[in-house]
Amino acid sequence: MKLTLLDLTIVALPLLLMVGLTLYLRRFMTGVSDFLAAGRGAGRYLIATSSGEVAAGVLGLVAAMEVFSRAGFSIQLWGGFTGVLYLFIVISGYFSYRLRETRVLTLHQFIEVRYSRKLRVFASMLTFFSGAFFYGVVPGVSARFFVNFLGLPAATPLFGYAVPTFGLIMIAMLALALFFTVTSGQIGVLVTDSLEFIISLVMYLVVVVVILGVCSTPLVTLPQMEAALLSGPAGGSFIDPLDIGARSDFDYFYVLIGFLLMTYNFRGSTNSTSAASAHEGRMAGILGTWRGVGTGAMTALLAVSAFTLLKHTDFVAMQASVERTLALLPSEQLRTQMRMPAALGELLPTGARGCFLVIAILGTVAGLGAYCMQMGSTFIQDVVLPLRGGQSLEPKRQVRWLRLSVIGFGMFTVCFSLFYKPADYLQMLMLLIGSIYLGGAGVVFIGGLYWKRGTTQGAWAALVSGAVLALTGWGAQAFWPDLAPGLAGWLGEGGWGDAVRAQAGRWPINGQIMSLITALTCIVVYVAVSLLTCRLPHDMDKLFHRGPYAVKEDQASVAPAARVPRHWLARFLHIDEHYTRGDRFLAYTVFLYALTWNLAFIGAMLWNVLIERWPAHWWWKYVLVQNIILPLVICVINTVWFSAGALRDLLALRRKLREVRADDDGQVRAEVKVIAAKNPTNCL
Repeated sequence: MKLTLLDLTIVALPLLLMVGLTLYLRRFMTGVSDFLAAGRGAGRYLIATSSGEVAAGVLGLVAAMEVFSRAGFSIQLWGGFTGVLYLFIVISGYFSYRLRETRVLTLHQFIEVRYSRKLRVFASMLTFFSGAFFYGVVPGVSARFFVNFLGLPAATPLFGYAVPTFGLIMIAMLALALFFTVTSGQIGVLVTDSLEFIISLVMYLVVVVVILGVCSTPLVTLPQMEAALLSGPAGGSFIDPLDIGARSDFDYFYVLIGFLLMTYNFRGSTNSTSAASAHEGRMAGILGTWRGVGTGAMTALLAVSAFTLLKHTDFVAMQASVERTLALLPSEQLRTQMRMPAALGELLPTGARGCFLVIAILGTVAGLGAYCMQMGSTFIQDVVLPLRGGQSLEPKRQVRWLRLSVIGFGMFTVCFSLFYKPADYLQMLMLLIGSIYLGGAGVVFIGGLYWKRGTTQGAWAALVSGAVLALTGWGAQAFWPDLAPGLAGWLGEGGWGDAVRAQAGRWPINGQIMSLITALTCIVVYVAVSLLTCRLPHDMDKLFHRGPYAVKEDQASVAPAARVPRHWLARFLHIDEHYTRGDRFLAYTVFLYALTWNLAFIGAMLWNVLIERWPAHWWWKYVLVQNIILPLVICVINTVWFSAGALRDLLALRRKLREVRADDDGQVRAEVKVIAAKNPTNCL
């Protein structure tokens, strides 16, 4: 084990602080709406920082490093073409703004309000099934990360048995995540995740200082990084975005399909239902974009440092140590996933290793807690209670059921991770498993929020089609090595038989392409069936509580109406009367920052295509400034800025939670469905 007493102390102090804060917050959790949505009192900084920590889990880091080990910066640079479009999606409040206007506590409550109760139950069962497989991968990947990062043995003696070490780590991580989640519900998730994010920023800065040798000798020098990134073969460059055509997985189509699927599956902040108002939820998304500028630099620096250790000849001894560690893993895919984490474990010295471990533990705990909270509450709120006919439960009993469901889901993920071995790159595997539900749910939510002619029948058809297609793709991928020899023998020699034998080790259609096929099929099915079955458009004003259906509580939480800017940029960014002067300044600066760098990349690409190709080391200089140096400066600013904002929102949330509030159990009452009685064609 590579941890010293100093490392253990660095890890223990933040965890003890989190435990004490969670116990303190328990007193404010008085009802169902507190447990599920923090009393709908979360401010923008609280949502932005807590969501950032959830996204910082080890799974995301491992997946990003796995892609980086194959593609370097060459794929990330293509984000210059999609960055402005993504930023527009966030600033416009796409999805999250309208979802908050519906005042639902869960996504599937929206399905009942917009479509039907039976569809809500089916969608909830489908997402629970899909989520169980999707999140079931998370504990195993996360635990294996810690085993390889710390150089722990593959098995640990326990009561006379050799128990897999990653299994013990899974249990410990899950127990900590469930403690934070079950004790005080979404209140604890928001507050502890927000504080964890601030702590992680500080720890990241310490790790950066150590890696770059600000106070001593750097662990990895910039010339070594450059040499490693320039070592790619022709057609598979790690740094030149125009020299990647020879790759089979991470090529130009990977970038295009990734952006299309991101837009299709975009749901805004996972905590948007907790926002004090729809506008606060939208501003949280804008802040999240600014927050990501700084944290992205940390991931990039860690990835390029580990990559350099694995590629540069100055680190031959460390490379051999990494390979010895990886030799204990049972499959090549797992060795690919864990190569970069093992390299980081070799690279970081005492103190820095403890700081990075804090980041990894806090991110993992935050992610596991949020996942278990989401899926456990979905099962109770959107399956069990609707099956009871929407009958109310006594609040304490409902919260008890929610807690048991959260714990049960967490236990399942551990059991699943003990036996499942990923057969594809993590990012593609996550896309494919998620498509069991998301393949159809994307168009169901988008159509429900933005198209008044979307029908229940169309939603049913889309969800069923998506589940069948994605399950078929996942099954083919998981069992292809066993099926391929028999299929090749049946097809015979030549033609299709030879093609199957050439791909015998891996299903030839990767998870990303299967996800795109599933999504496009579901869109066509939803639109076609809705047009055939819709006879009465849905009342969208009632759905979004507008006009005569407006809710006073939401109106009171919005800042006084300001003069609506009329210039083209304000209209383009959907800046309305709810934006204060400070809000407008924030939106403009985020947009212009991203626009500047994205236009710079587009200009560089045009220069390379139309005038003259850059030498590869020019791309390294570009990456160094855009992806590392400037974002690191912004990260220092963000640490102070977001800490102050999160503290302000925490105090505001505590004041609101102390007030007497009407509780909401998240069930749809009969009066909400009056339109359904007038619409026997089910055009809802």
